[in-house]
Amino acid sequence: MNDLKTSLLSALFFTASLMAFAQVGIGTTNPTAALDVVSTNAGFLMPRVVDHTALTMSADQVGMQVYNTTTNSVWGYNGAIWENLLATSAIDAAIAANAAGVTPVATVITSFSISAPSGYLAADGSTFNAATYP
Repeated sequence: MNDLKTSLLSALFFTASLMAFAQVGIGTTNPTAALDVVSTNAGFLMPRVVDHTALTMSADQVGMQVYNTTTNSVWGYNGAIWENLLATSAIDAAIAANAAGVTPVATVITSFSISAPSGYLAADGSTFNAATYP
C-alpha cells in the first residue's frame, strides 16, 4: 500500500510539473515559446475585428493585437490607448521620399536618435545643405 501511495504521489508531482511549464506547439513537437506556430506553407491569421475601439480593455491585456477590417490596419493596445502598429511617421515618409529622389521643400528632423539625411536640417543645427535649400 505504501508503494502505491509513493507511485501515485510521484505521478501527481510529475504531471503537475509538466503542466507548470506547459508550452503549446502547432506544427511542431518541440515548442520554444508559450505559443510556437510553425508552418512552411501557411501564415498566421490574427484576430480580426470591425472596430478595435469598441473592445473593452483591461490592464492585463497590454500587448493585445488585432486586425481592423474597416481600416485594414494592425492595432496594439499599450495599456492606455490603441496604437496603429503599421503607421508611418512623418519622418519615415520624408526619408523614404528623399531616398526616392523627391526633394522636400523643407524638413526638420527633431529626433536625435537618428542622423539627418543629406540635405536635411537637424533640430540641433548640425546638418544643412545650402545647395538644396537656397
